[in-house]
This record gives sequence, C-alpha cells and structure tokens, in this order.
Amino acid sequence: MEGVVRMQEIYFYALIICGVLSVLYAFFGDLSDAGDGVISFSTLLAFLTLTSAGGFLFHYLTSWNEVLIVFISMVIASILTFAFYYFLLVPLSSAETSVAYSDAQLAGQTATVIVPIPSDGFGEILVKAGGGNVPKRAAGWSNEEIEYGKEVLIVDVKDGTFLVQAYVPILSFQEK
Repeated sequence: MEGVVRMQEIYFYALIICGVLSVLYAFFGDLSDAGDGVISFSTLLAFLTLTSAGGFLFHYLTSWNEVLIVFISMVIASILTFAFYYFLLVPLSSAETSVAYSDAQLAGQTATVIVPIPSDGFGEILVKAGGGNVPKRAAGWSNEEIEYGKEVLIVDVKDGTFLVQAYVPILSFQEK
C-alpha cells in the first residue's frame, strides 16, 4: 500500500510542476526559442502533464499494476498530445498573427485619391492596409495632376510620400 501512495505523490508533484511550467510558458514562451517542431517544449510539456494527470487518476481510481498505469497514461497522453499539436498548434502557427505592415509593402497596390494631387505638389490617398483604410501623403510619379476620387497605383514610397500614377486596369478577355 505504501508503494501506491508513493507513486500517487510522484504523479501529483509532477502534475503540479508541469502545471506551473505551463503557466510560465504561456506568459514567457515567446521569449525563448524552444523549437517549432513536433517535439517542441509545449508538446513535451503537454505530454508530461497529461501523463502525470492520467497516472494520478488511475492510481487513485483503480487498483491496477503500476506498469500498466504508466503504459496506459502514456498512450492516452500521446493521443491527446498528437491531437493538441495537429488540431491546435499547427493551425495557430500558420494563422496570420499581425495586422502590421510597412509602407514599402504597399507598393503595387491601388488606392483612391481623397485630396487632389497637383503637379509638383502633394495630395492624399486612401490605402487599404492592415485590416483598415489609412490616409497617406502622395505625389504624382511623373509630376502629373490627379483628380479627387481617381484610382491610383502606388509605384514607390520615398521619405514617407507615396509616389502614384493613374491606375488603368487591364481589360479582361470578357470585356473585349
């Protein structure tokens, strides 16, 4: 009977330690480069937590052999960790995590003129960027005048000023 209580204590302490490490990793995991593969720190921690929780519960609820309890706990933990990795971690890691953008990334996109752009002067365009619309200072690419409401193509960005030209869409085969 003493051996069963001892194993329960080992599982219980392992569960507490893994729980504390999980909380710490949730807060500070981005600071470390623990790896992004199948055997990353988060999947290893999930496996150890589930194994210790299963071992503790099986020792508490059953009178099975200790080797059988360890084996069953590890099999169940492996299945749940596999599901955790492939159904939670992989989709989260491939999801877009930022709506940030740089002005240079906007070159090649279209925008709408909201303040007319005079020749040899500045106006303003409205650019769809980062999940919203952002007004930006603009000048004509070859110093041409561009009227309000016209669609423009962003050619380049120099010193925070967007260099644009009038946008002429290419006709598709259906429109010819």
